[in-house]
Amino acid sequence: MKKKTKVPKKIVSFIMAFITIITTVFMSGTYAYASKLDMSESTGYDYKGISPITGRKINHNIYRMKMDNKIVFCVDPGIKTASGGRYVSEEYINSKKDILSKIAYYGYTDTNRSKYNYTLTQIIIWEELGDKFISTTLPNYHKRKAEILEKVNRHNILPSWNNEKVAVKSGETIELQDKNGIIRKMKLESNNTGTDIVIEENTLKITSNKKSTSGVISYRKIPKNEVGTSIVYRKPDYQSLAEFHMENSMSARLNINVIKSGTIKVKKIDEDTGKALANAKLRFEYDGKSKDIITDSNGIASIEDIPEGTTVRISEVTAPNGYFNKGEIKKVVIEANKTIEVSLKNKEQLGKVILSKSGKDFGVEMPNDSYKLEGAIYGIYNENDEKITTITTDKFGKATSENIKLGKYYALEEKALEGYLINKEKIPFELKYAGQTVEVTSVSISHKDIEQKGKAILIKEDEKTGSIPQENAKLDGAVYELRKSNNDELVETVTIKGGKAKVENLYLGKYYWIEKKAPEGYLLNTTKHYFEISYADENIKNLI
Repeated sequence: MKKKTKVPKKIVSFIMAFITIITTVFMSGTYAYASKLDMSESTGYDYKGISPITGRKINHNIYRMKMDNKIVFCVDPGIKTASGGRYVSEEYINSKKDILSKIAYYGYTDTNRSKYNYTLTQIIIWEELGDKFISTTLPNYHKRKAEILEKVNRHNILPSWNNEKVAVKSGETIELQDKNGIIRKMKLESNNTGTDIVIEENTLKITSNKKSTSGVISYRKIPKNEVGTSIVYRKPDYQSLAEFHMENSMSARLNINVIKSGTIKVKKIDEDTGKALANAKLRFEYDGKSKDIITDSNGIASIEDIPEGTTVRISEVTAPNGYFNKGEIKKVVIEANKTIEVSLKNKEQLGKVILSKSGKDFGVEMPNDSYKLEGAIYGIYNENDEKITTITTDKFGKATSENIKLGKYYALEEKALEGYLINKEKIPFELKYAGQTVEVTSVSISHKDIEQKGKAILIKEDEKTGSIPQENAKLDGAVYELRKSNNDELVETVTIKGGKAKVENLYLGKYYWIEKKAPEGYLLNTTKHYFEISYADENIKNLI
């Protein structure tokens, strides 16, 4: 077993002395970094009060005190103090800290920081900490104290619009009244909206421009450098001194929704020619409302400052005169700071003429195949006698033109119906605008042609002697019937005179003669003598 070594007393004394030296060095280092008070600047004002700590009446010659060149206030009323170092700092913890910080801010920090305001603030702080006020050489103390405490009491009040959401259209200005009367005393903290902001008295004016965006603006009562932790500086046997800071900046926020806008421009044009159309009434529907606009001389109808993202429905209420409203509808979504252009097309209202052809005598019921309703040709001419188109009748005597522009025209027969004479009479007509819902209007005209006719001449002869009868016989006096070939219908009965007989105004067709009574001296001839009256020339009224 080893024996314990006994340390000599001299060595022990040396070690203790060394530790003492080291401790002294470290202690000296601590004091080297401690704070130093400067109270060399007299304010020139005195204060008399009863200390809540000592209970004694004390006369104070107030000095503006600075700790490491930072303004501090006495928080131990009635305790002595003096310039010098070795003040150690720590966070100030006191039930009165909040109100004392506000008194220091509104009484001194938020002023011109004069000696007067420093003295005012120090006395109010002492009173708040329990010092009983007796007197002061500071002028108007109680009046100024009341003003400071009013600010302290209103510290937590923010503008009436705090945390609200507002909307502003691009290019417009909105005004927000602060009913609490605070905003004029606050400073702009941040604005990420790009809006222009002006404060006039208690009114906040916000103007949005094309570059503005939705975001937040904030105002603060307290500058950033005045927000922080309040510090107390302590030194044994001396009063404590506090460097006050506000706990927060008391910010007010306003959420701004910038509603950017755009423009919708609609051009009304002729579908076929691209020509701009004036006087069309267009309807714009959006946001539960509608607005009717008449297109100008350039065919344009437009609306500005429609909020972005808005869906606009464009329809035609009334087409321009002479045009058909085809019911075209367009929907567009408005984009910020842009003009969206769309076009709506109209087709010009056209017209057609419908001609009904008939015969003067027969109407539309043809007597036989020699007469037809089909094939009559008409030219359609405008007021300048320019031929526009041609129409031809069908088997029912109907002819319909192609679609032509509205206006005044006339029809002129260029080729007659088979079996009819040509009618050179002009048939005037007008195609008028029939309203915006009619794509193609029409007008009906009628025309009658005179039936071409013929005549049949019967010559009676002796088969041997010709036109001279034999001996006492006679050619005159013979009676003949004229009948239709297709149905033996009796047309007329004639008697031979002067060796012949004639029937006029016969319709075209096939006929036959048959003798019904022989003349004196001759036998009855029962042979049917057929012939046909055929259509020859549309300009010849009667055929032989």
